[in-house]
Amino acid sequence: MFGIFSYILNGTLYARPKILIPFLPLFILHCVRYLKSAHTETDRVSSYPLYPFAVMLPLGLLWFSQVQFPWILIELGILFLFCLIQRRKQNLILQMFKNPRIFARVELLVYLLILIAPVGMYITTARKENWVKKADVSAKETYTKLAEIPMDPLYHFDSLTEPLANGNRAPEAKITRSSMYSSVTNSAYSDLYYDVLNTPIRINNRIALLTSDNPFMLHLLGVRYIETEKDHIPAGYTPLYSSAKDTVVAENKHVLPNVYFTSDTISEKEFDRFNQIEQLEAISRKTIIENTSTDTDSDVYLPGKFITPFAPKLSADGKLPDSLTIKKTADKHDIISKCQQSLTFYVENTGFGNILLLSFQVDNKTIDPVVIDINNIRNKLSGLFAPYPNGNNTFHYQFSADSDSGMTKLKVTFPKGHFTVSNVQWHLCNKHIFDDKNTITKAAVTAEPNAAPSFQARLVFSGSIHAESNGVLASAIPRQNGLELYIDGRRTDIIRVNKAFAGAHIEKGTHKIEFRFSPPGKQIGCIISLISLLCYLSYLIFTFGVFTSEKHKILQRLT
Repeated sequence: MFGIFSYILNGTLYARPKILIPFLPLFILHCVRYLKSAHTETDRVSSYPLYPFAVMLPLGLLWFSQVQFPWILIELGILFLFCLIQRRKQNLILQMFKNPRIFARVELLVYLLILIAPVGMYITTARKENWVKKADVSAKETYTKLAEIPMDPLYHFDSLTEPLANGNRAPEAKITRSSMYSSVTNSAYSDLYYDVLNTPIRINNRIALLTSDNPFMLHLLGVRYIETEKDHIPAGYTPLYSSAKDTVVAENKHVLPNVYFTSDTISEKEFDRFNQIEQLEAISRKTIIENTSTDTDSDVYLPGKFITPFAPKLSADGKLPDSLTIKKTADKHDIISKCQQSLTFYVENTGFGNILLLSFQVDNKTIDPVVIDINNIRNKLSGLFAPYPNGNNTFHYQFSADSDSGMTKLKVTFPKGHFTVSNVQWHLCNKHIFDDKNTITKAAVTAEPNAAPSFQARLVFSGSIHAESNGVLASAIPRQNGLELYIDGRRTDIIRVNKAFAGAHIEKGTHKIEFRFSPPGKQIGCIISLISLLCYLSYLIFTFGVFTSEKHKILQRLT
């Protein structure tokens, strides 16, 4: 039904047919019942109609770009042949086969052919998948060792090794992550993650929040501990533990804590007036708050001190291969790549520890996705028929290195396809952009997060903080429905901090802080479940009483 039922059953999130898998036994039951009834009907023409193919064939043609397309046509052809044979069964027996037994064998063969297409589709799809092996996801001893590494619960842990596979994996209960791979997420958090912090979008699904070597994201979200390969340690991180499989856990002590006090703020109204690069600098230097009051507002911030336009001196490593064509016009580069291939460029004068920023627009000329890797940082523009179109037409990259000469080499991996690149912008970010944290006062953790009973809110954070003046309590806890903030035991109104997080205005002094979260509708859901359980138990007791009474009456009659 054109994905209508899939769309409704998925909560109007998307029309993915996988939601119908639990209904497969019911579908098979009805198919068997229909075939049984149709087999006994005398009017086979009405039992096996052909008009549904007028809908199924055009819909099947929409899959022409997919690897399963031939199998879809084969399945439609076999199904059409099956219906045609059943409609003309009596005539075929009399005119062609003469012997009913021969026709029965042909009919059985057609039944078996119907089962071939799903198997072929599965094999074709599975062959296309890039399966992640358990040994390639992460060194097992790394996660075993993490429990022995002392980690401050006021910060996050993330992993750069297979971000898609490790997005929801936590090393231990007391440490949290900034990443998440889920079908449902906080839209404000996602917008901050990708639109403000310019984190590269590496897969079709923009809802997935995957870790990247983005120093602005790592700093703001408090990713103090990170798992990565030994030769890809982000700038500012030093190894804490090294595994036997070239995997390390590194630490950066200079990122923001998950909960802190500050009086160095600017309003969202002022922040929204900045362009994208200016916002990136402002959010790295200031705390952005809504409902700004005069007693917490700092001087007006003028961006441009730390991130400036940059004109790099680029040189390619050798000549372009014959399979790669790059034509430069006044405002864009037209790129045709006959296969996936890499090209190395050398860049000069970036400076020690500085961050090199690159962004450009991508216009796809084919129906296939465009995936460009530069120094293992991936950006992807989804294909025309992608189930999760990400609309990622602007690719962002952040490069940093701790070598004496800074960032010197860019290895670009081009995909097979035809696309154009335009509006190429280079910026250079001063390495001291994350310094000067004297306006930040870190909170102290007094209790670990814990699970709560069904009718109570879950404790997300509990600690204390000292405010040297009237200011703002800021956090890296996403603001969402169901989140509650208690200061000194009193529930406090939550304000939006840094475009997506929870915070509050706070007065001078030492305060006890608690963040609690209860999913919206949890209590009413528990009440409904309890009432339903009581009703079901009452029904069982009632039916048992009726059954016992009837049994007693029957025994009395017999005696």
